[in-house]
Amino acid sequence: MLFLVAVLPVVLIGVAGCGQPAGKAAPRTAAKSALQHPEKTTENMLLKGAKVIWPDAKGRPLMVAKFPKANAKLDSRSAAARIKDVTADLYKDGKVSSTLTAPWVELDNQKKEVRAYGGVRIVSKENGTVAVGPQMIWKPKENKIFGSGGDTVTRKNMSVTADSFVSDIGLGDVKFHGNARAVLESK
Repeated sequence: MLFLVAVLPVVLIGVAGCGQPAGKAAPRTAAKSALQHPEKTTENMLLKGAKVIWPDAKGRPLMVAKFPKANAKLDSRSAAARIKDVTADLYKDGKVSSTLTAPWVELDNQKKEVRAYGGVRIVSKENGTVAVGPQMIWKPKENKIFGSGGDTVTRKNMSVTADSFVSDIGLGDVKFHGNARAVLESK
């Protein structure tokens, strides 16, 4: 429960321009209510113009995601959000390691993962490597990115396309799986 249960209420309190479903309490009140009254049912919220921070055990960010709109569910034991048009910075040792952009992202603190889909692009700030594919999953506990559905990773003058890949978040150590094809372009 490190992520959304601990962080979403904080984010909700500081969010500018939060939407409010008809007949529901404002997000700040809904988040506090869900945490203070575990017997209550799940609160559904619409967030607008907000960000989500996924911290490590020391409170440093592992991911900071910005988005114009999201639907979130929050109760005393779990939290999940489905976010549209996301830009997220992934951190390593307190510094931005790569930036992920995707039409859709699902955050789930029970699965302890972030699933991006609909055409995902990750750009490494460390080495300029770019990964593009239909779906990628970031697992913060492992600090790995898992691509699936036919992905292409490009570094300098070489591109590799494969059924799937596993990488560190800086896209420095990439392992390809299934039907890998490499193209080396001369300069």
